[in-house]
Amino acid sequence: RAAAIQAFQELIFPCVQQGKDGAIEVGGAGDTIDPQFCLVTLLRNEGEVVAASAVITRCRDTERAQQRLTSMQLVAGYFDLYTLKRTSEQARTIAQSHQHVLQLATAVATAQGFQSAAMNLCNEMATRTGASRVSLGWVKNERVRVKSLSHTEEFDKRQELIVQLERAMEECYDQEEVVQYEPDGASSNNVTREAQALSRAQGNNSVISIPLRRQ
Repeated sequence: RAAAIQAFQELIFPCVQQGKDGAIEVGGAGDTIDPQFCLVTLLRNEGEVVAASAVITRCRDTERAQQRLTSMQLVAGYFDLYTLKRTSEQARTIAQSHQHVLQLATAVATAQGFQSAAMNLCNEMATRTGASRVSLGWVKNERVRVKSLSHTEEFDKRQELIVQLERAMEECYDQEEVVQYEPDGASSNNVTREAQALSRAQGNNSVISIPLRRQ
């Protein structure tokens, strides 16, 4: 196998170096058999050679080998179609992502006042992520206070849910990094005690707390 790969590399190297396909004779003709040719087809992405295909075949002469090489170039055409489709899909994904960001930014920027903007942020995040609840906490005097809940205009700051949310947020704030708790055990490698308690109280849902920074 190693010898075959080495031979393949030696065959295609001149074609890659020159940037063009080639029909290379690799075995002479016998009394009853035609000579052997290696048909090398270069595959490109955005004009750059990224791969090569090589087919060993017997042909009557070099002219016939060149004719077969032309038909082999259909492979390059299929590869171009594949790369175009993949590029198009990637561009579509990026466009959708940018659209989500713009819509999210608009929902926050056009709101009247902080409370309305916070509410819009939580609602948009819940809708786009499929989360059962999104909450926003604000740091005040080294403590975190819940300021907004998705799909909830008013809430009692003393209710157990709010207290648990604030504890989970403070756990994230103290560590200054994302805290993620998953009931199946795939949690982040940091302290997740409060996140775990919140998860159990909310039907064993996944819990993720993300620190938001200024500057």
